[in-house]
Amino acid sequence: SLQRESNQEIPDMALARSFGRKITPHLRGCTVTKTTDCTLSFDSSMLHIRLQSGGSNPCGGERVTQYDVGFPAGVGVQPALSVHSTGSRLIAATSSRFFVWSRSYTSDAKMFSTHVPTTPSQKFALTIGAAVGALIQPARADLVATLGETTGVLALRRIRDQMLRDEVGRQLLRDQPQITHHRMAQCWDMPLNTLGGSYANFMGTRGFSADDRPPVRFVDDPELAYVAARYREVHDFWHVLFELNTSVLGEAALKAMEYTHTGLPMCGLATVGGFLRLNGEKRKLLQSVYFPWAMRAGLRCAPLMCLRYEDHLEEDLKTLQARWRIIVAPPVLASGGRENSNLS
Repeated sequence: SLQRESNQEIPDMALARSFGRKITPHLRGCTVTKTTDCTLSFDSSMLHIRLQSGGSNPCGGERVTQYDVGFPAGVGVQPALSVHSTGSRLIAATSSRFFVWSRSYTSDAKMFSTHVPTTPSQKFALTIGAAVGALIQPARADLVATLGETTGVLALRRIRDQMLRDEVGRQLLRDQPQITHHRMAQCWDMPLNTLGGSYANFMGTRGFSADDRPPVRFVDDPELAYVAARYREVHDFWHVLFELNTSVLGEAALKAMEYTHTGLPMCGLATVGGFLRLNGEKRKLLQSVYFPWAMRAGLRCAPLMCLRYEDHLEEDLKTLQARWRIIVAPPVLASGGRENSNLS
């Protein structure tokens, strides 16, 4: 990676993002693995970034890349810009702002260990097949996961950008921690009133394991792939925080909240699928009670993808729900009245 200081700053994220569209094609088919020199220079209307790097490009050897980014008329510049180059993005950073310029990728390059490169037409076919299959067999987690990956790139980018604007979110993207069964083993020794104890009870009573989540395969960007994987890993924490069980009604209600909060198309499609599978009474309940709750809860809560749940396992669940502005779901109506707990 690289980090060099200059004496100028791009003052606005929207402007920086529009600049980025002009420089994304520069390494099509090439991933920079080592940067040996970076020079930044400015004039009245242009930002010049010159990278001299060794990389795995088709021709081999060192490669010099020149970025020339134009400033709109009338836009001034201010002090302090640092530039960070990674395998998936170029970031211009100041003390208070992160500006992301994403690199483009070709579909025939494998970006990470579980990545399956696909063309747009192949992604379209996967989307149709996964959507039909998930409606017929909703328990097929691999089909649901595929649908999320092939339809969710724009939403994943928005989530990634939200994480970049948040201190904890940036730490997550930098460190890329994983929630695994081994790392969550400590939760089984925690009191039930803690986040960790409630999570262990939720997972244990259902025979779930944090290692059961399918890997990300069809997202053509390593950083967005991590965002997708992180979403899958923290989904069970959301069941605990919002106190929703894993029945069809509970899953449909949670997916409706997730769609409001994240904008992931798969969450909306899963909500529709759950709605269609419910009988008349529970369908009315989902529509009249849980859809309004999902809208309120999804808009009010803290940015759920910017939370490092593994750092709060020993804290009281009710305290965290209040801190993170969680609106607990209404108790699930059973045929004989209200259930005592949505997690039952």
